[in-house]
Amino acid sequence: MGVRCLPKHSLEVVIDLDTTDDPLHGHQEGRFFHGFYGCYCYLPLFAFVGSVPLWAQLRTSEGDAARGAVDALGEDRRGGAKTLSQGANHCACR
Repeated sequence: MGVRCLPKHSLEVVIDLDTTDDPLHGHQEGRFFHGFYGCYCYLPLFAFVGSVPLWAQLRTSEGDAARGAVDALGEDRRGGAKTLSQGANHCACR
């Protein structure tokens, strides 16, 4: 799945980085109270292209929701592919 679902000759790919709360029940490691969600939770980071999930990272909620987003775009996930930070001329963030 993933990038194989994209049209072969795409000129542009929009990657949607998003977070959501994953509420905790008990005293798990990395437990922090997140004021926006009003609970103790993890704050995973997801990457989607359209409705296709490409990547996910489980994170604690003690920092900003955007924490690690730029680093995630720069990592090579296929072991040889050009990363977004190396191949892009510009980046539009919404």
